Amino acid sequence: MTGATDVKYCAFLSYSHKDTSWARWLHNSLEGYRVPRELVGRKTIGRNIPKSLRPIFRDRDDFSAGHTLTSQTLSALDDSSALIAICSPASAQSRYVNEEIRLFKSKHPDRPVIPLIIAGQPGASAGGCFPPALRFKVLPDGTVTAESDEVLAADARDEADGKELAKLKVVAGLLDIGLDEVRKREAAAQKRRFVALTAVTVSMFGLAVAAGCSAWLAYQRAIESERRLTYAQEASIDLVVLTSTLRATMLNMRWMDVYGNEKLSSTIFQKIAGESGMQEMECRKAHRLGQLSNAPESLLSLIPELGSRKELIREDWALASTELTASSCPATSKLD
Repeated sequence: MTGATDVKYCAFLSYSHKDTSWARWLHNSLEGYRVPRELVGRKTIGRNIPKSLRPIFRDRDDFSAGHTLTSQTLSALDDSSALIAICSPASAQSRYVNEEIRLFKSKHPDRPVIPLIIAGQPGASAGGCFPPALRFKVLPDGTVTAESDEVLAADARDEADGKELAKLKVVAGLLDIGLDEVRKREAAAQKRRFVALTAVTVSMFGLAVAAGCSAWLAYQRAIESERRLTYAQEASIDLVVLTSTLRATMLNMRWMDVYGNEKLSSTIFQKIAGESGMQEMECRKAHRLGQLSNAPESLLSLIPELGSRKELIREDWALASTELTASSCPATSKLD
């Protein structure tokens, strides 16, 4: 007899082909189960607890070409630590399921047989779910006796354990430990996974918030920069307007200081307009722009009211010409 510590498979999965979907679910669930690290290596009656429950032998997956069904079944049964029987009315009538259970119990009475009920009534002779080799004791020579054997089954039906609890019962049977310990370890493992997932979620949320804050600050800086640029442009326009207004005010003040009154200045510009062929307002504008560089002496002598203001008028006209040169505005016309 092959010792349980020398086997290749964690379990042999026996089922009817009508229950293939259940067999596939159980196979994937068990091979994907994470044995709690606190249990790994613990010494049990049959062996030390392994890191995982892989591999699980499922004949439709594990049979290869070149072998007969009988030889490879016998080999897989010998190389399995336990046998899991999926129990249903179909498996109770299956000759192959019954034969696999009979062979395993006769050759390896020290290894567990773990039933999993998926349908039918356990213990019933008609419409039951247990094959004869499971319900009765089997002798070492393979004889199925009439003596009832104790069957402790996990029940995956909705009205019983349900799929998840039934799976944990199968796990407990494979690891050779109590169901309560498996459930506690599973709850602790789920809690650790939840904490880890929560930590990752919080971290991702924190990163998202940080990115959002950075984007908001960048947006606010852009708005502030645009506001400052607009303010600077408006301030520049206001400065130009203020400068122009101040210049006009200073010109008007200087005008009154030089000419004394509007009547006198009007007399001068009327005479200039008569000499140049320009309108009086055009002469005034040309003077303000510095385009009349010197006061015409011939006109000043014709106006007796000027008196001592002649010199001030000459200075005013010379000043207008100087301002024009400083501002780099070309003169378009000059009257000498």
